[in-house]
This record gives sequence, structure tokens and C-alpha cells, in this order.
Amino acid sequence: MDNLLTINRIVDLISKKDPFQRKSLKKYLESCNKYFLEKSEWYLRNYISFLKTKNIDLEFIINSYLLMVKDILIEQTRFLKTGRYRYDNLKSVYEKVYSNKEYMFRYMIGVALSQFLWKNHRDMFLFFKRNIKMVKGENYLEVGPGHGLFYMEALSTNNFNNYHAVDISKTSIEMTKNFIDYCLVKSSANIKFILGDINEIEINNRYNFITMGEVLEHVENPKKLLKSIYSLLNQKGKTFLSTCANAPVIDHIYLYNSIDEIKNDILDACLTIIDEIVICNDNIDEKEWVEKKANLSYACIAEKRE
Repeated sequence: MDNLLTINRIVDLISKKDPFQRKSLKKYLESCNKYFLEKSEWYLRNYISFLKTKNIDLEFIINSYLLMVKDILIEQTRFLKTGRYRYDNLKSVYEKVYSNKEYMFRYMIGVALSQFLWKNHRDMFLFFKRNIKMVKGENYLEVGPGHGLFYMEALSTNNFNNYHAVDISKTSIEMTKNFIDYCLVKSSANIKFILGDINEIEINNRYNFITMGEVLEHVENPKKLLKSIYSLLNQKGKTFLSTCANAPVIDHIYLYNSIDEIKNDILDACLTIIDEIVICNDNIDEKEWVEKKANLSYACIAEKRE
């Protein structure tokens, strides 16, 4: 499509630097519908323009994505040998990963691009979009807003009066806030960013909808985190949750071995799953997922159960 100049340019540059990705990226783009491609183009065009204001050029952006892909391949190879993630506690990840601001900045850029170049991220976003537009209320909360795409999508619905975001990373929340400010000229909603651990900080609000994407695998005790989400939902409040099983990344510390393990934790937190999506990132038949420890992505909409 002629109007998809930004995403096509990104794919071309990635393919030139890493020819092994050319075929898979071309096939992926052909599988995307018009809406998602146009959404990707808008986001990436704005994201690149925003990073230019920080003196970050497209070369740096592409290299950051390729660095993330390389590091994930290293972790996947290690996982196949050991059956374990590299780290199993937050202290180690902080010392080795999160305290390295330069690496974390590049990692966040890489994750932002993967949102539009990976099938699992695409499908989970479309699943989120389909559900968030059906919910209205006073308060919306996002835990770990990351690249800001889901937060902006929630804002675009204009279905809530207050939009709050909580993140434990100062670098992440500042980058997200700045990007939101850059993209949104004005908004009638009350937008608030909170720096802190959702398990530790005091929040007096209760929320109609809470988004928490790709967070459970980054904590030592996901059950505790899910209980915090439960306590912050109002009666019949809903939450979008996404996580993964057997998905080695350098800052993943909690290993879910199957989708059933994920769902059991959600149900144990007194949340009822009302919609869900499961994506296999390997070419493995569903009957062999558990035996072969398939790399799986999972997302659901769950409702507070009294």
C-alpha cells in the first residue's frame, strides 16, 4: 500500500540488516488487515517523529530492534538447554538489566516496534481494542504502560473520565508520558501518571477497567499482583491481562509452563475469565504444547467476582 511509507521503510531496513527476516516480515505484512496497517503507520510515524525530538534517528531505532531480537534468540537457545529463565528474582534483573538505562531505553524502542511486526503482539492488540471500546465508566488504570499504544487506544475511546497509569520504572513512565503528550494535542480526560509498585503504593480510586499487559512474567509473585488488581477493580470491573508461557526474555523471571497455570492464577484471584485468546509462537500442534514447552502468548478479559 502506497500510504504505508513508514512501516514499509522499517521492514526494508530490517531486511537489509538481517536478510533472514525478509521473508517472514513480508509474509506477516500480507496477513495484516487494512485497519491494523493504518494504525501501525500512524503510530510508527508519530513514534519516529517523537524520538527525533530526542535526537534519536531511524538507524538507532532499527538497531535497537535488532539488538532485542538478538538477545531474545540468545535467551531462547539457553532456555531450550536448561528449561529455565536466566533470572528468577527481581533483584538480579534490576542489577543486570533495569539499572542499565541505555540498554533499557533501546529495549523499550525494540518492544515498541515488535508491537507492529510480531503476530502475537498484533493479535493481542486487536483483541484489546475489540473489548475496550465496549466498556464505559469513571476510571481507567493501566499497569506498566510500556510503549503507550494500549493507553492511547483507551484514550481514543473517550469512554472514561479519568485515565491513570502506574509503572515501577522511571525511564519507562517518563518516556510514555512524553510520547502521550506529544501525540495528544488536548484531551478533556484527567490523565495521570504514577511512579511506583502497584503492590506497594496507596491508590484510593477503584477502576471500571484495568489494563495490565505483559507484566505477570516480570514479577516474582504474580498471584500477589493479581490480587492487587482485584482489589483495585470496582464491582463488576473488568481487566485486560496478557502474559506468556515458556517465553524466555532476559527480564522474564516468572516461568509459566502452560496456559492452564496462567488461568488458574487468574481464577484464584477471584476473577472470572469472560473472553480469551491463545497464540502459539512456535510451529507446534496444540496436542504437543505441554510436552514440547511451546512458546505461548495469552490474553484475556476477566471480571471481578464478588
